[in-house]
Amino acid sequence: MTADFKTDKEKARFLYQYMQQNMRYVSIQLGIGGLKPFPATFVDQKKYGDCKALSNYMYALLKAADIPSYYAIINAGSNEEPADPAFPSDPFNHIILCVPFKGDTTWLECTNMQKPFGKFGPFTENRYALLVTEDGGKLVKTPRSTDIDNQFNSEAHVVLDADGGAKATLKILSTGEYRDDYLGIAALKTDEQKQVLIKMLNMKQPSVFEFKPSTDKDGIKELDIELEYDKFCDVSAGNKQFYKPRVFDLWKTTVPILEKRKSDFFFEIPMLKTCVTTIDLPAGFEIDALPADQSLKFTYGTYDVKYVYDATKNQVVSTTKFNLKNHVIPAAKYTELQVYLDAIAKAQNKKLVIRRKA
Repeated sequence: MTADFKTDKEKARFLYQYMQQNMRYVSIQLGIGGLKPFPATFVDQKKYGDCKALSNYMYALLKAADIPSYYAIINAGSNEEPADPAFPSDPFNHIILCVPFKGDTTWLECTNMQKPFGKFGPFTENRYALLVTEDGGKLVKTPRSTDIDNQFNSEAHVVLDADGGAKATLKILSTGEYRDDYLGIAALKTDEQKQVLIKMLNMKQPSVFEFKPSTDKDGIKELDIELEYDKFCDVSAGNKQFYKPRVFDLWKTTVPILEKRKSDFFFEIPMLKTCVTTIDLPAGFEIDALPADQSLKFTYGTYDVKYVYDATKNQVVSTTKFNLKNHVIPAAKYTELQVYLDAIAKAQNKKLVIRRKA
């Protein structure tokens, strides 16, 4: 199966994808099955296993290809407390696999049939794993993801009509945890997709919602959505119409004011989010007021939005970028975070105002 691949990493990637395509995860926690993995032969015959069995099976596949790897015990869960090297205990609840390529240690999550090769997420990143080696157990730190690993990049095109309605197309390209989210949404029924996306993106309720089949390739999930609104404008007064100049908010979270925050504040992941929104004005309308550009800074992130009006095309284009470099915010920076997120909410609430030409 691996004879045509030149490097061990290429072989390992193929075998990992083979395991993902041919096996399925089943949680087994009764009796000795809660501690001891089923043999690789059992998984190969039955085509299923839990985290222990699938990691052991992957270990066996790699061993057959002369690629060493280590069964790794870890405490999984978003923002879980890492194992303490100075205090022997058993806080672990999950098994993954460590493949120590020369100069490039790769970690494999064997229970996720859609995770790209070597990619982690908040479930097991940035904590200690206990490797089962020939020389005994060794605590090794798992890698930490960055904002570049968790990207949400989107384009929206909105065509307004003279009565305040609109048609819109939305394309989202997502990686990392955002990819996982949208793979899950793609598997839902249409009504559920609509409900989840409207809540997740803080969108205005559309009259028509069409979720189109799209690709998932090279760790990038694409979403394509067609929307129609009977009433897209927020307010209509005289010859003027007031709009929120986007289909959805790039960021929606704010936090309460706390004078003496004592503990750190946790987001799930560091992230990078962008959106380019193009709005076509109706025939016979022109710009009355364009929202001001914003550039907001925080110790661990930035928010920037810029608006441009093209009079020739009668079109407004906005470019928005939200970046969070560190998802763990120290208690001492909480007040700065609170002010920053409030400022983003105010910036996103600015209105685009158009008017009928005289």
